[in-house]
Amino acid sequence: MPPTTPFILTNTTITNAIRILPSRFDQPPVLEALTGPDPDRLGAAYELDALTNPRHTSSRPCARQSGFMLPDNELLHSHIVNGAFAHGGAHGRFSSTDCGTWYSAQTLPAAQVEVGHHKALEYADLDPVYLATMLPLSPTRHTAWAATYTAPLHAIDIDHIDAAALLDPGDYRSSQHAARQLRTAGSLGVTYPSVRNPGAACHAIFHPTVVQAVHLASHWYLVIEDLDHAPIWTAA
Repeated sequence: MPPTTPFILTNTTITNAIRILPSRFDQPPVLEALTGPDPDRLGAAYELDALTNPRHTSSRPCARQSGFMLPDNELLHSHIVNGAFAHGGAHGRFSSTDCGTWYSAQTLPAAQVEVGHHKALEYADLDPVYLATMLPLSPTRHTAWAATYTAPLHAIDIDHIDAAALLDPGDYRSSQHAARQLRTAGSLGVTYPSVRNPGAACHAIFHPTVVQAVHLASHWYLVIEDLDHAPIWTAA
């Protein structure tokens, strides 16, 4: 009898997982500039900010969970981690409108091809006439961040009958449905094969505390000349 679930829960350690973000997010939280390095003053400022900060007052269930978001002054680059979960969406393989997801890849090339693909999709949704006036796009600066995960994560069993639907290149309905079930059951995240960079793994992390040892890895420029060719990455 085949297994009932396409996911295998495994104690996992992943180092130097790469997540690529626009470089405009590199700056430290604005409150740090206002309060200086004093931890007591900074902590008090964040408590006050949390009363009106959309990240903490949002209707998203995860944002309302006590202790879900990392305190902004607790961890180096915690604002980078929190940002991934503050904004839910329906455009990622294991994404949810209720809560954001921290996506990363095993290698830099895998992260680049995944980010470039989804960025191109954003422009493909624009009116063709308007898009023609924009292309080629000016290079946009991005930052590759590295992180470590040590946690029980769900891995896709690629031999399972449902694996193909979960890894469909363009239809994310099955994988998003599975993600909702996993989140409800308390899953911390999923590891899965990269669809666009075979041989590499991707990760969808569901809880901020899993993301550890975050540090800046490198800077890159992303160029989209047209939608008929793959985006181009060049070192910054």
